[in-house]
Amino acid sequence: FREFSPHAVRFGVVIKPKDGRNGAGITFLDGASTQAEWRKAFSQALENDDGRDTAVLAEEFVPGKDTRFLVVGHRVVAIAQRIPANVVGDGQLTVRELVAIKNMQRQRLGYMHHPLVLNDVASRELAKHGLQFESV
Repeated sequence: FREFSPHAVRFGVVIKPKDGRNGAGITFLDGASTQAEWRKAFSQALENDDGRDTAVLAEEFVPGKDTRFLVVGHRVVAIAQRIPANVVGDGQLTVRELVAIKNMQRQRLGYMHHPLVLNDVASRELAKHGLQFESV
């Protein structure tokens, strides 16, 4: 962690386990992330490493389509495009309320590996669009 410079990247950094699965332990951080958020991201990556490794991956985030490849026995056996977490406003409910509803829907459908969270990173992303958690 001491050797890594979070300000050396243009769009942000993805911290993830060296040997993980199902997206567990992956965190996106940007230049405005606090040192505590960086430490937490590294800890989560280490906790979710299947091989119980002592290293994590820190990759530069590059905007574009998020595509996952499943590799088994050195062969690609499946490819899936991931859609970022999102909510669509209705002109009545706040972002906070929309996220709560989306999480309930995801839980009912069995998609609750990672609930949508309202944290500092989400707050900064909303602020880029002139929004807050209480915005309609």
